[in-house]
Amino acid sequence: MGKNFLCFAVLLFCPISFYGQETDIMLPKPEKDSIYTKPTILPEYKEGGLKGFYEYIYKLYRVPKAFRGRDRMMVVFVVDVDGKLTDIKVIKDIGAGTATEIIKVLKGSPKWKPGYNAEGKPVKTFFSLPIIISKD
Repeated sequence: MGKNFLCFAVLLFCPISFYGQETDIMLPKPEKDSIYTKPTILPEYKEGGLKGFYEYIYKLYRVPKAFRGRDRMMVVFVVDVDGKLTDIKVIKDIGAGTATEIIKVLKGSPKWKPGYNAEGKPVKTFFSLPIIISKD
C-alpha cells in the first residue's frame, strides 16, 4: 500500500508543478533558401492553373520513338520565388528517353505564380507531378 500511495501522490502533484509555469516556445525561422512543401498559398501556373500546365506539357512533349504503350512517370521540381521551375528531377522514369524529353519541356516552362508563406512573402515550393505518357 505504501508504494501505491507514493505513486498516486507523485502523479497527483506532477501536473500541478507544471501547470503554473509559462514557457515561450520559439520556433525556428525558415532558412532563407528553405523549400516549402505546404506554403500558405500554393504556386500556380499562370496560364490556366494545373489544367493549363498539363495542356502546355502535352502540347510540347514529343513521345520518343522507342517508347511503346502507356505508363505514368513522376517528376518533382521547385517553383522558385520568381516563378521559375528549378531542381527538376524524374523520380519514376519509364524509359526510352521519356525522362530527357520531360525535363526539356519543364525547363522551357513559362514562369508560375510563386507560393507564399503566412507572412505574405514568396517562397520556394516543392511540387510533384504525375504525367501519363501514351503511344498507341
